[in-house]
This record gives sequence, C-alpha cells and structure tokens, in this order.
Amino acid sequence: MSVSALMQRLQQGLIVSCQAPADSPLHNPVVIAAMAQAAIAQGAVGVRIDTPTHVQSVRSALAAPIIGLWKQQLPGFDVYITPQFCHAQAIAQAGADIIAIDATPRDRPNGETVESLIARIHNELGKPVMADVDTLEAAIAAAQAGADEP
Repeated sequence: MSVSALMQRLQQGLIVSCQAPADSPLHNPVVIAAMAQAAIAQGAVGVRIDTPTHVQSVRSALAAPIIGLWKQQLPGFDVYITPQFCHAQAIAQAGADIIAIDATPRDRPNGETVESLIARIHNELGKPVMADVDTLEAAIAAAQAGADEP
C-alpha cells in the first residue's frame, strides 16, 4: 500500500492502542494480537503496537495498518518511544506500516536528532513516521523535520 493510500485509510478513523506493560498478564503476543483483531472487528482503522514481537504477532493476524513503536529506557536519556534507528528498523522488519517515534526536543542517544531519525526511517526503511509530541512547538518542529501527516 502506498504511503498516500495508507494515510487516506487512517484519516478520520479510530486507531486503537493495543499495548500492555511488561509486568502485565496481558503482555503476551497472542493476547495483544487478539486485542488488535477485536479492535479492527469493531471498526478501528488501525492499531498502535509496542515491541517487535507484538508487531510481528499482530501482522500475522491482521492486514490492517499497524503503527509500530518500541519503548526503550536508555540510561541517561528521557526519550523512550523508538529512541534510535535500530529500534525503528526492528519495528519495520516486524511488519509495522508506520513508525512512531518520540519527536520531542529532548536529547537522543549518539547525538541523533529528530530530523536525522525521520530521514533515516524514510530513506532506509521506506516508512512514514508518526511523531509523538508533548507541545505545539514540538509538533511544528516534527512536521518541519519531515514527520508524516495522516
């Protein structure tokens, strides 16, 4: 599916986040995939899924758009939603259609910037980017950095 067709499909629809903390009994690929299937069956147009294992499980169960992310706590950094390119790459390889990243102005590992991360995801993975932001200013900066719009 082309990026424009994917974005068109997501416009004006409900995207359901199907995630569970690692210490939750729901943090199981089969359970996450079942929650995603239920969301799509009830009218959601896409799902938002954390971890490569869960993305892969959901992808094997659904053809619906997946916004993938990988929450990682890295020592010395506050960004945790797909903080590095290696995390984005794992999520893409698992089957995500869109990669969600922390697009706030906080420091990132290895001196990477929001701009460089978005560019690499676009150029090397061929995936659109959803920017998770905390302020209007961060949203404007993410859009200027190349984050995609639904």
